[in-house]
Amino acid sequence: MAIGLSAATNDVANTISAYVSNSTVSATGNNIELTATSTSEIEAAAIGGTLAGAGGAGGGVAVAAAGAGTGNTIANQVLAYVSASSSVTTLGSGSLKLSATDNSSIRVIAGALALSGAGGAGGGGAVSLGAAVAVNSIGNHVKAYVDNSTVSSAGAVELSATESATIDALAVGGSLAIAGGGGGGGAVAAAGADSRNTIANTVWAFVANSSGAKGVSATGGALKLTATDNSHITSDGGGAAAAVGIGGGGGVGVSVGYSVSINSV
Repeated sequence: MAIGLSAATNDVANTISAYVSNSTVSATGNNIELTATSTSEIEAAAIGGTLAGAGGAGGGVAVAAAGAGTGNTIANQVLAYVSASSSVTTLGSGSLKLSATDNSSIRVIAGALALSGAGGAGGGGAVSLGAAVAVNSIGNHVKAYVDNSTVSSAGAVELSATESATIDALAVGGSLAIAGGGGGGGAVAAAGADSRNTIANTVWAFVANSSGAKGVSATGGALKLTATDNSHITSDGGGAAAAVGIGGGGGVGVSVGYSVSINSV
């Protein structure tokens, strides 16, 4: 009997902020810009392989099992904001720009291969099992906002929140079993691949608690709020199994292969 396993687990969880809180900020003749940017990347490969062989005058039995799994998570907070009764002003000219941007990516490969062979004068039996699993998740909070504060711009005011999350996943499982002998041979092979990927982001650009003297004004330009999510998932999976049983007394071969891919954005 031979068993081979491989696993890779990775997590990224950062908070990136550009902000004015409980403060007074002014610029004469220039822009005020708050920019928060995150570029998180996970690249992982998990490969498992086994080879089992058995033989003898009386026959032989060989069992091989291989598994590979990878689990990866990115959960960032990317914030650009003015809050807590702050006052931000541009005088004469100049704009106010708040920008929060995230570019997260996960790229993974999971592969498993099991090989077994058995033989003998009395017959042989071989069993191979191969399975590969990839589970990936991106869940970021990207926000650009003004909350409970006063913003007065001589030019334009722009609040921009942008998310571009990507998951590329490949999971492949394979197995091969061969058995034979004078008395016959029996072989069983099973292989599977399972890929599950989720992207669930929160992307906001907003102004809150702006009653009374608090709020946002742009005397020399437009007020623009933009929230954009350009996330996508590419997932490929494959399972292949082959079983061969031969012998003077007959042979039996059974093989099963499956592949599952579940994605949610």
